[in-house]
Amino acid sequence: MQIPWKIPLALGGLLAGLSTALAAIPLPLEFRQNATTYNLQSQRGVPISITKGTPPGSDGRSPKQADQEADGLTVNPPTTNQFRGLASFGAIPGLVQSDWMAVSNSTVLHNGTTPFNGEVAQEMRLPLAMSNDVVAIVLRRGQIAAPYLSRQISFKFGAIVEVPETDESGQLLTVVKETYWLAEPYTTNKHDKAGYYWSPNARKVFAVQAGPVFVAWKKAEPYTAPTKPAGYENPGGPPSFETNGASIYLLYTMRYVVSGSPVKQPRKIYWTERGFQNLGKPVSVPTARVGNIQIVYNEAFPRTVDEEYSDPSDTSATEGSSSQTLEEKRTLWYDKQQGNLHAYNKEGRVFVELLGDTRSDESRVHLGFEIVDVFKQPTPADVTIDLGERIMPPPPGEVTDLFPEPIQQGGNSFTYQRQVAGADRPEYYATRETVNLNDYLMHWMEQGVEGLKWPALFGRYKLAWPTDVARYSHYVRPPAATENEAKQTAVALATLNVPTIEYQDPMDRPRAK
Repeated sequence: MQIPWKIPLALGGLLAGLSTALAAIPLPLEFRQNATTYNLQSQRGVPISITKGTPPGSDGRSPKQADQEADGLTVNPPTTNQFRGLASFGAIPGLVQSDWMAVSNSTVLHNGTTPFNGEVAQEMRLPLAMSNDVVAIVLRRGQIAAPYLSRQISFKFGAIVEVPETDESGQLLTVVKETYWLAEPYTTNKHDKAGYYWSPNARKVFAVQAGPVFVAWKKAEPYTAPTKPAGYENPGGPPSFETNGASIYLLYTMRYVVSGSPVKQPRKIYWTERGFQNLGKPVSVPTARVGNIQIVYNEAFPRTVDEEYSDPSDTSATEGSSSQTLEEKRTLWYDKQQGNLHAYNKEGRVFVELLGDTRSDESRVHLGFEIVDVFKQPTPADVTIDLGERIMPPPPGEVTDLFPEPIQQGGNSFTYQRQVAGADRPEYYATRETVNLNDYLMHWMEQGVEGLKWPALFGRYKLAWPTDVARYSHYVRPPAATENEAKQTAVALATLNVPTIEYQDPMDRPRAK
């Protein structure tokens, strides 16, 4: 039976089942278009470049303008990121028995009354079927696209919440807004759990919690009892006035929606305690430049947790150990004695303010802030380096932007460290073959506000001899029975530049000296 399909499609947002799916997703939600994975669903690959395998997923068949002109083609050149991402889906029209209507004479009826040509796709209230010989399905509307959540926001996470540009009646101010409203919002509990952060150091309000936030702004000029506006109702809700002696200050509450997306590039930190201390990297704080750290917690990332993290794969606690360890329930904290930032127990996003010298009013100089993403542990990127070559960061990192900090594991040294005069970071060169998967691991740090170095990339390195024979300097000599005989064919080296043998293949005995 032949089934001709006639389906006019309208592109749109596919939101079916979205509410159920969102219930299992931790907030805040964040839509990262650049994080779309490469389209690897085609076995051969896709035409995203003219070099096969670079970047991953490319079949090397991206059209080149020169070839198009030579072939007399008028095809437009490919656009940036074309074919790089794919959102796959599959579905069929979900029709129940009552939706079908079979009629004779190969005619489709609109609501069973008005005939029309079955070849014309018209908007229908019901999908209709034809006779047993031919079945035509006319789908009224279909919506396909990558599902995502969109809503209007007031500020991104970490942004400065400015005082209103309007007065309490919603009229645009004709004076400088900072002279009409006080910088500090109204509070009765020192802004505790307010959903925003009032920094007495920067004298500004920061958005530090995703979702709806209410801020009660306070008018700078007070009223007296006779001049108080009669019957004024605050559109944001009570309280609408604060009485301070004979002065009456008008309060104007505004509602904002804060996005989970950051206002600046977030920094990373990994858990640093218990079983994570080997891979975790505490962030060192230069105490000569930074006087203190203010960590601003929120509902999604609290100061402490009720119970310390318990690793289900860790059986050491049940193997007869009798030592008692004090529970660590903190999430992110600054150890001023050690000068390090530590993390544990919780993953999420948090606002961190860097402070300088103390002022006379007990506040501190505001040096800046960072938005910090806390992760349980890093995911290593595998990199192969030839012996003798410099250790490079995993893609897309650049060695000129990052600082190498290898994880010290003891045992054999797999690299040679070289410190160039005047350089602010050392260089590492591969000198010994690795045997095990995790023999050589390295954090690559990025520099943030006030010189703090945050983990950016994590490399797991395989160090091996080059496979290209042209990479070697060949030393061909006859067999020697004794060491003195071997010295007769030795290579003469300049006394001002004498190398050392860092590594040679482990055999029955050393073959070079």
